[in-house]
Amino acid sequence: MRPALLVVAALLCSSAVLAEKPKAKAKKPPMSVPSLGLTGLGALPKGEELSASRSAPEPAGPQVRAVDERFEVLGVQHMKGARQTGALSEVALTGSPLRTEPFSTRVKVRSSARRTAPIDVVVLDARGDTAMSASGTLSFTGVQGEVSEYTVDWDPTECRGPGTYSVLVRVAGQPLGTWPLKVVARAP
Repeated sequence: MRPALLVVAALLCSSAVLAEKPKAKAKKPPMSVPSLGLTGLGALPKGEELSASRSAPEPAGPQVRAVDERFEVLGVQHMKGARQTGALSEVALTGSPLRTEPFSTRVKVRSSARRTAPIDVVVLDARGDTAMSASGTLSFTGVQGEVSEYTVDWDPTECRGPGTYSVLVRVAGQPLGTWPLKVVARAP
């Protein structure tokens, strides 16, 4: 016999064996699942019986509302150092990197409501980015009555460079305005 015929015969026999379908596996009987005892869900409500929630009754007694709370900045003053002596017309930057000299900022605020309120004092650089910030509380008690003062003692702080900075004052979350702060570079 020729070898080519043997190869063809072997291929035909092997393909016949491989062509037979494999025997099906025996199926397992389905498992029985115990009942949880839950009944079917009822119909979903359509919202026809729903009504708007009722607001809480107004408490008795006088109330102060945001409309009654008006704050007014009477002045923003910058002073040299923690001793707060002498008004500053400008703040100096010295050293490398540039740092402010220690200075203080005093903010006077008037409020006819005379209620304690949070205050934020933010120094913005010439680009409008925050350079320094401080938060505290205004208290309108004592001899001054409707006027309260808040003083921030600024530590030396790195700044981008000289320019006209701004001091933003917010009381009770309300921005009350900005005031200029001239910052100059000085040789050490």
